[in-house]
Amino acid sequence: MNIKLTFLLLLSVITIMSCEDQPVGKWDDNIKLSNDELTFSAGAGSETITTEGELWWLISIRTDVDDYENFEGTDTTDDSFEISRDDITFERIEKATIKIDLAENSTGAERTFVIGLQAGNYFDSIVITQEAD
Repeated sequence: MNIKLTFLLLLSVITIMSCEDQPVGKWDDNIKLSNDELTFSAGAGSETITTEGELWWLISIRTDVDDYENFEGTDTTDDSFEISRDDITFERIEKATIKIDLAENSTGAERTFVIGLQAGNYFDSIVITQEAD
């Protein structure tokens, strides 16, 4: 009886250890941004990013002025939507395209924006820098 119990215990430990390819809750990149860092001149501008994944959603827009996480009235899991905050506009076009528009930077200082995205338990961000005027 002890041999069977020892064998089952050993088999269970080996099975559990072989399943630990990555930590629990840590997902691989399932958004796959074409670019996660953008630099804009001080003038108004627009850039487009694509994603390989399509099941992601917008979770935040952080500016030098404020953090936005409540997009009431907009379903950020929709295939297409547009959200404007401060001097940035985030647009999702047909699931896998992101268009980012920035207004002219007349603050006299460099600005930073961070767009937060999520897909399941995977989190990613787009860091945007706009040069000073």
